[in-house]
Amino acid sequence: MRIAYFNANLKVGQDGVTRVVYKMIKGTLERNHEAIAVTSTLPDASQQVVPMYKVPSVVLSLQKAFRIALPGYQSFSAILQKFQPDVLHINSPCTLGFAAVKYAKHFAVPIVATYHTHFSTYPRYYKLTKLEDLTWRMSRNLYNNVERTLLPTSLILEELRVHNVSNFHYLHSHKAA
Repeated sequence: MRIAYFNANLKVGQDGVTRVVYKMIKGTLERNHEAIAVTSTLPDASQQVVPMYKVPSVVLSLQKAFRIALPGYQSFSAILQKFQPDVLHINSPCTLGFAAVKYAKHFAVPIVATYHTHFSTYPRYYKLTKLEDLTWRMSRNLYNNVERTLLPTSLILEELRVHNVSNFHYLHSHKAA
């Protein structure tokens, strides 16, 4: 199997989502499958465990360490056409995730997502609570347009139901990478 992983950031140790993505990639390789990763932020070359490709991005003003991919899949389309993935796997509800969904729909490639973090609640921390409804609409749009949204914890099942996110599957073990 050939899997193309998408995550906004792949700098080793940057955050919990990135650590999980590396565990998933490791599990993929241990099962003798192939993987590549597409990101806005690359780790050092010595830390790239699979071929990793950086897409054009800009710094997000609220979080200097976080870069956000420019919209569209043109920057990674040729890479995926050459790699011919069996499945795309998105790990963050950002512009890169939306671009991967558009690519998957256009080229009829199966796509899954993992719901790691309550990104939709982030506006609260920046005193932008009026944006929370918008972020939930965007998250719902993203996750409801993939074949399956994988949930690493049962704690978020009910919240996703309340916000009309469907097509999810609770992973009973983190070993399910």
